[in-house]
Amino acid sequence: MVELIVYFIAIALITAYAKKKTSKEPEDYFLAKRSFGSFILFFTLAATNFSAFTFLGFAGKAYTDGIAQYGIMALGTSFMAIMFYVLGKKIWKIGKEKKYTTPAELIAGRYNSRALQILIMLIMTIFTIPYLAIQTIGAGYILNTAHSIDMKIGANSSDVNRMFICAFWRNESYRMDRCFARSNNDFCYASGFSFCCL
Repeated sequence: MVELIVYFIAIALITAYAKKKTSKEPEDYFLAKRSFGSFILFFTLAATNFSAFTFLGFAGKAYTDGIAQYGIMALGTSFMAIMFYVLGKKIWKIGKEKKYTTPAELIAGRYNSRALQILIMLIMTIFTIPYLAIQTIGAGYILNTAHSIDMKIGANSSDVNRMFICAFWRNESYRMDRCFARSNNDFCYASGFSFCCL
């Protein structure tokens, strides 16, 4: 239990330090002003890819079905790396030139369609919810196994930790009502903040 408290305090301190170093612009919050080098980008992608699914779901599947699961995981990861190489740099370049922050903005700009922008934002939001739930449930199971903390308490504590970070970062430039009142491109910020900053 002490390790968990130390972890939450460490996260709070890192958050406070990061907030001092960043501006109040959405581009800085979401994309770190597009300043990540290869080293930080690699670890950001790894943290995104190696989630509760990897640590719990994949490991359990490999245990029950055998080593072939490693080939399946390697295929998915390598496909992601190839797509990052083929599409990633082009998308990054367009996003930087046109100041896009979200995929929905990119699609809206490419096809000049507000309806498509809203559709992409809704699809991404809807399909992100189960992914977020998996992380919370996974954290609950890990804390239950490692520290004998009730699974629900462990899951809720990870959610409280995330909500704290979002609440700490919250400021006037991210408010939802301003999001809708600003330009077409800014509409999509709502999807990123709808989970924790309203």
